[in-house]
Amino acid sequence: MLRRILTSLFVGTFILFAFEIQKNKNLSYQASDGIWQNQELRLIDPMQTDPEIVCDIIAVSTKSYSNKFQIRVDFPTSTAVTKCQVGFIFHLPWLQSSKSTEPGSMIINTDQNYLVANFPAYFKHFYFQVYAMNLNNTVDSTEKISHFQTPPSPIRIQVWVEDFNFGNTPIQALRRWDGAHTGPNGQRHGLVQLLNGMQHYKIPIVFQDFATISNLQALHQLNGGMLFQSLQKQNLLWINFTNKNGNDYSRLKSSVTQQLFSESNIKLTPIYNFSNVPISDDPFSQDGMSSSLLNKLFNQYFLDKQNGTFIIRVPFSATILADDSYSTKLFSYLINHPWLEVVSPDEQDNLDLRIIQESSKLTPVSDSHLTELQDRISNNQGPFTLQALKMMESAFDDSSDLFILMNQQYLNQIGYFLEANLWAEELQPVSTCTRDIDQDRVNECILANESNFLIIELDGGRIPFAATHQNGNYFALIGTSSQIAYGLGPPSEWNTTSGIFMDPQEIPGAISDSQDLFSNYSAKQLSESSLQLTSADGNTTKIITISDQGIQITVKSAVPSALTIPVIFSPECMTHPGWPYLFQMYQNVSQSYIRLQCEHNVIRLQANQPVHSISFLEAYLGQQPGENPNISYPLMFYQKTGLTQFIIQAHPVLEIYIITNQYK
Repeated sequence: MLRRILTSLFVGTFILFAFEIQKNKNLSYQASDGIWQNQELRLIDPMQTDPEIVCDIIAVSTKSYSNKFQIRVDFPTSTAVTKCQVGFIFHLPWLQSSKSTEPGSMIINTDQNYLVANFPAYFKHFYFQVYAMNLNNTVDSTEKISHFQTPPSPIRIQVWVEDFNFGNTPIQALRRWDGAHTGPNGQRHGLVQLLNGMQHYKIPIVFQDFATISNLQALHQLNGGMLFQSLQKQNLLWINFTNKNGNDYSRLKSSVTQQLFSESNIKLTPIYNFSNVPISDDPFSQDGMSSSLLNKLFNQYFLDKQNGTFIIRVPFSATILADDSYSTKLFSYLINHPWLEVVSPDEQDNLDLRIIQESSKLTPVSDSHLTELQDRISNNQGPFTLQALKMMESAFDDSSDLFILMNQQYLNQIGYFLEANLWAEELQPVSTCTRDIDQDRVNECILANESNFLIIELDGGRIPFAATHQNGNYFALIGTSSQIAYGLGPPSEWNTTSGIFMDPQEIPGAISDSQDLFSNYSAKQLSESSLQLTSADGNTTKIITISDQGIQITVKSAVPSALTIPVIFSPECMTHPGWPYLFQMYQNVSQSYIRLQCEHNVIRLQANQPVHSISFLEAYLGQQPGENPNISYPLMFYQKTGLTQFIIQAHPVLEIYIITNQYK
């Protein structure tokens, strides 16, 4: 008959109990040395409600070396690790019980919520039990455990980050990805922080709703997508995208989005679609996983009999996974717990997917006017459809009355792109002032030939859109700032009664008079390629002539005035390492010469007056300072607009030549 011996030792909060029962027998599993082996995963006790001390064992693991044997005990919180007493009961032969009184060292990891106890190497041959105690009262205990028993499978999870789509212009995406405090490359709460964590810790993550045209534009302004491409090559980043089976506009937008991401060498993967169940908090906490998430994970794990892959949906704007104060700890948590395994979609092998937590989505602005515009875009496709889609995306944002009003004023400019698509089909000469292109109940003028296309608004005598055709390529040449993003000026300055000019800092197009934006002009056709605009007071005339080589503008003004010449180019040009050298300007007191090159497209602007000022270009050559969180900034703060504004004095005569093709 065996005798029972009890020996107690205290090391901090650690207690060793040694009992003599029997040695392990008939266990065939061969555990690998130096690797944590899961031995027991446990349901979390719903009665453990004390937020300060939750002495609840959630997992036990073992590791064997040639000279020691380790037991690891995991808890839900760091508080439990430091304040709960942990006890071990070993079942030893009588002759070895005297050798079991020295437990060796113990390591407490409060960052990862576990402790590790070291024992002599031969302890791996014996059954043991673990106790957790609060104020000397046993709160939780395990059944007998063996290092050589077949280990249970870990809890497999996929991490899906979503709610990237609340910034629907590139600048809004940049600012909101980063928490709008430290600029697009800042480290306070940023996309860059999240991507770097995935790269460093090799954690695969699914981006649920990232695949939008505006997000891709913003990504190009960060680093050209190189980090995305690197992560995807390592199977660490998955961008979920499923073709829409809705109306023609939805299918068109999906097709264009896929094409653009493909051209950027970023892979989109259709994974799964789920209905959303809104949550109010981040599933991650400063302790790792929130208590509610741990409860759901472990409970579902046992309900599913240790099978299945669980989806954890994380709201990007709220998660501390992208906060540099906590991200290192949280990424470490995901890889340093043997009972937890983060898997990528290709590793699930048709296992059942269960949603553990999901985040809410923002509701886009939607009305009959937007639906009508979407139908027009779908039914009139061409080389400028992408610009129309980009502008359409900017309408899906905060549903405030002010923003809805801006949509109503600005979105009708989509008609410019659709009219340019019609021109691109035939490339025929056009000279007319009989079409209401932007549905504002006022006719606009069109001048076009095989090489150039212009729309002229008579309110302000301005050119809100111009395009050119070079070597089989089509690209915009002149545009307004609102065609790229809303809000040059802060919302406090907007005047809702001023229509298209409601933002006083809006760039309304070329040759607009900054001192008299609202002046109405009359139009007179001088030839099939030339129009004359005359202001209502007769003080200003503007003659616009197109040719195969470009555009000639002559302005005669009885009073001094400053005219704006905004030139559009692709924002992606600034990812070119030689970008500062692709812009050249020479001028003296009597003339100016400007050359802009974007890829193979070269634009030259010549004027008989010096350029008064240039806007936006400095944003490309250096990073602006960080934001002050207590200041309301305009929506286009930090925006790399793809728009350069030249202001030239027009008195008494200004001659401007915009050369689009010098070889014709």
